[in-house]
Amino acid sequence: MQTCIVHSRDLGRFVRDLGATRAFATAILVFGAVASALFWPVFALSTLWRAIGPGGVELTRAREAADVFVYLLALAGVWSIAVPVVVAARQRGLKMSAAAVALLPVYYLLVSAAAWTAIADLAIRPHFWAKTRHGRARPNPAAVPLPTRRPAAAGLRRPAAPG
Repeated sequence: MQTCIVHSRDLGRFVRDLGATRAFATAILVFGAVASALFWPVFALSTLWRAIGPGGVELTRAREAADVFVYLLALAGVWSIAVPVVVAARQRGLKMSAAAVALLPVYYLLVSAAAWTAIADLAIRPHFWAKTRHGRARPNPAAVPLPTRRPAAAGLRRPAAPG
């Protein structure tokens, strides 16, 4: 959320630094991540209600089309949550159980609670930064090292720093 605020302070500079296309893509990704954290529980509950709720609403063609769209979007969302977790675990040599993947909705509820807490904190204490202290855990000597990074693909390099 703070990234959104910092980068939207001077949009002209943001676009000049990244270029119009990259600035647009970055804005969509960053603002989309914040919006999804805020509204995922509402969408998930709405989808479940549509799927298993008592009904009572006349099933018109428009309603049926909307339901199909919501179910497809929900299915794509589940895949976009589960697949990266499983791929990352395999790349690190970790065993991933179905129970761990099944707990991902709980994780996203906690992410949503943190996002709403950040919104409230921003309204109440706008100049306070609840910074997380990282690097306090002892390293695990048995951990599998991360794969080395590949060089950036052509066209995806960072723009040169202004000189």
